[in-house]
Amino acid sequence: MPVFAPGAREAMSCRYGELSAGGSPSAGRQGLMPAETADPQKSPQKDIPWSTPSDRQTGGLLLLHKGKGSKNTRLSSHGRSRRNCQANSLDGLLSDGRAIFESGDWQRALKVFSYAESQFPGSALPLVEKGRLAHMQNKNEEAFKLLGQAQAIDSRCAPLHNLLGKLYLDDGDRQNALSEFKVALAADPSFAESQCLLAEVLLSEGDIEGARQGYARLIKLDPSNVRACLFLAEDLERQGRLKEAVGLCRQAMALNPHSRQLPLELGLLYAEIGSRMESIACLKKARDLDPRDAQPFEALATVYGASGDFASSLDNASSWLALEPENLNALYMVGWYSFATGELFQAKECFARGIDIAPDNPEFHNALGMVLHDLKKDEDAEKQWRLVLALAPGHMPAAMNMIVLYLNSGKESAAYELARRIERDGSQSADELALICLTALSSDHADLAGNYAQRALLADSSNGLAHIALGSCLLKRSENADGIRELRKAVELCPKSSYALLALAEALLNTGSYAESSELAQQALQIASSNLKAKRILGLSLSRLGNWDGSIFFLKECAMRSPKDLTLRMELAEALEKRGDLDGAKDVLLAAHKLSPEALPQALALARLSERAGQFAQAQEYAEQALTLSPDNMEALAVLASALYGRHKWQECLSVCNSLMERHRQDFLANLLAARCLNRTGNFREAARHFEICLATPGACLPAADMLAAALALERTGQAGKALKVLESVKAVHPEADSSMRAACDTALARLTRHLRKSALPQAVRSQAQLTSGSVEDQRGEEREAMS
Repeated sequence: MPVFAPGAREAMSCRYGELSAGGSPSAGRQGLMPAETADPQKSPQKDIPWSTPSDRQTGGLLLLHKGKGSKNTRLSSHGRSRRNCQANSLDGLLSDGRAIFESGDWQRALKVFSYAESQFPGSALPLVEKGRLAHMQNKNEEAFKLLGQAQAIDSRCAPLHNLLGKLYLDDGDRQNALSEFKVALAADPSFAESQCLLAEVLLSEGDIEGARQGYARLIKLDPSNVRACLFLAEDLERQGRLKEAVGLCRQAMALNPHSRQLPLELGLLYAEIGSRMESIACLKKARDLDPRDAQPFEALATVYGASGDFASSLDNASSWLALEPENLNALYMVGWYSFATGELFQAKECFARGIDIAPDNPEFHNALGMVLHDLKKDEDAEKQWRLVLALAPGHMPAAMNMIVLYLNSGKESAAYELARRIERDGSQSADELALICLTALSSDHADLAGNYAQRALLADSSNGLAHIALGSCLLKRSENADGIRELRKAVELCPKSSYALLALAEALLNTGSYAESSELAQQALQIASSNLKAKRILGLSLSRLGNWDGSIFFLKECAMRSPKDLTLRMELAEALEKRGDLDGAKDVLLAAHKLSPEALPQALALARLSERAGQFAQAQEYAEQALTLSPDNMEALAVLASALYGRHKWQECLSVCNSLMERHRQDFLANLLAARCLNRTGNFREAARHFEICLATPGACLPAADMLAAALALERTGQAGKALKVLESVKAVHPEADSSMRAACDTALARLTRHLRKSALPQAVRSQAQLTSGSVEDQRGEEREAMS
C-alpha cells in the first residue's frame, strides 16, 4: 500500500456541516433560530420560537368558550378546573391561546387573543401575541402594525421588543434587531429568548466575546438551554478546556434527556480526550434518538476509524451513505474504510461514483489510484495520479504515491526525478523533503539523501518521517546504532504510525533483534490489520525465533496476496523447511521456479531440498541448472557433489570435490565427500588424508560412521595410533550412536588395542637385547684397557 493517505483526515474531521447558516465558521453548529423547537409539521410556514419562562407554565389544551350550549364546551377535567380558576385572568387567556396555537388551530388562537384584547385593553400582551401569529404566517407588515399599537400601550413590554427584534432579523436589519433585544433585556433581564437571540446575532456579526458573555448569561438563566450549552462547550474546546466542556454537556444532558445535539457534541468531546467507549455510547444515543439523522453515523464512523475498528467504521459510514446517497463525504468515507478492510471492489465503486459526481475532485482520483495499486493495476493507478497532478499540480499525496509506486517497481530514477521536481516546484515541508531523501537513497545518492534528511529535520525537528529518513541514511552507511536511535525517535513522535513502527522493526530484524522486531510488527498490525509488510516482518521475526507455525501463518498470507513475489516464496519455503515440511517447501519453490525458471535462488533451494529428501537425481538436475546460471557457485557445486555421491557416482563426485577444494582447500564438505569416495574406491591413503583434514576442522563434527571409516583408513595405512585416538573419541563425541555402531567401534577398538600390544612386545625384546649386548661389550673394553 502506498505510504501516504490522500488527505482523508481533513475530510473526515469536518464537524458535520453544522456551521451557522450564513454565519462565520465560528458561529457554531446551529443557525440563528433555536434548534430544539416544536414539530415543524405543526407550523409549516415558520418555526415556532422559544417560549418565555412564563410560557413554559402553559397547562392543558383549552377550547374557546362560546357560551352555553356551544359544541365547543366539552373540556377535560384539567381544562375545566383551569377555566374556572382563570376565566377572567389575562395570563389564563394568553396561555389558552398559546396552547391552541401550538396545537395548530391558529384561527381559534387568534380569537382567544382578540377576546383577551377586548377584556384587557390596557395590556400590550394580547397585541404582541397577535403579532406573533402574523409573524408565524409571514405577515410581517401586519405584525409591525400590531406591535406599533402595542408599543403605544406599553413601550417597556419585553415580549414586544423581542418580537420586533425577530421581525428586523427577518428583514436583514441586524443593528435594529440588536437594539430591540437589548431593550427587551433592559425591561426584563430574565427574558431567556431575547438573551439567546442577542447572543446569536452578536455571533453572526463576528463579536465572539459578546456572544460568549451572552451565552454565559443565558446558561445561568436557563441551565437546560441547548444552544447556549453547545456554544459554550465549543468555546471551551477551542481553548483546550475539554474536561470543562464535557462537564457542561453532561449537566445539560441531564436536563435535556431527549436532545440529539447534546449527546452528539459530548460524544465528539469524549473522542478528543481519548475516551473511546464513552464517545461511542454518546454517539449511539444520538443516533437512536433520530435514526434519520446522518450526523451521528458520520461521527461514529470517524471515531471507530480513529481507533482502528475499520469494520464498524464501514458499517456506520454505509448507513450514512444510505441516508445521503449523493453525499461526497459519505462516498469517500465508505470507499476509504472499504479500502482499509480489504473490500477493494466496493472501494473502487465508491470512488468511481464520487468521480462521476465530481469529475474534478483530486481526492477521489487519488484514492481510486490507491485502490487500483492494491488491485495490481499499477498502470491504471499511475494514470489516476497523473490526472490528479494535472488537476492540482501541488497535490502532494498523489505525487508521493507515484514516487512510492516507482520505488516499489524498481524505477528509482523516475522516482528521483519526480521527487526533485517536487522540490523545484517549491516543496519545503518536512514530509516532502524526507520523501525526497528516501528516494535519493533508493537511487544510490547517499550523500544527497543525507542532505535532504538534515533539511527535513531543520524544517520540523518533530517530524517522524524526517527521523525515519535520517535513520535510513545512517543504516545505509552501516551506522546501525545511530540509525536505530533515529528510528526510535520517529516511533516516539508517531506511536500510531505503522510506517514508523515498521521502519524500526525492519532495522531490528536486519540487526538480529528478533523479539523486539516481532513486537513492533504486531503493534503495526493492530493499527493496520491488512498491512502486508507488517505481516512479512512478523513472519520473518517469528521464523528467526523458531516459531515456525506463527511464521508460516503470516508468510503464507503474504505469499497469497503477492503471488509473484519470489523472495517472499523463498522465505516461506525456508520456514517450511526448518519446520521439517520438506514437501510443502518444495511445492512452494516449484511454483516460484515456474514463475522464474532463470532465477538462481529457486534452483539452488530446490537442489538442496531434493538432496535432503534423498531425491538425488532431481537434486543433480537442479544443481546443474544452477551451475549453468552461475558456474562458480560454491553452494551449487556442494549440492551437486552430494547428489552424485548419493547416486554412487564416486569418480564424478570426486571430480566435483576437487573443483571445490581448488577454491577452498579446507572445505569441510568437499574433503568429507572426497574421503568417502576414495574410501569406496580403495584409495585408503588419500581417504585418510582427507579424513584428517575434516577431523582437524574447528567446530566441525564428523558423523559416527565417518569417524569409524576414518579410523579404519588410518589403520590400513599403518597409522594405528591415530586410528586408536579416533575410535576412543567416538563415544564421547556421539553418545547417541546406536548399538550396532557402538559395537563396531568396540570391535575395531579391541582389535587395534591387541594389534598395538603385539607390535609393542617384539620391540621391547629387541630393545632389551640391544641394551644387554651393549653392556657386555663395555665390560670387555674396560678389561682390555686395564690389561694394557
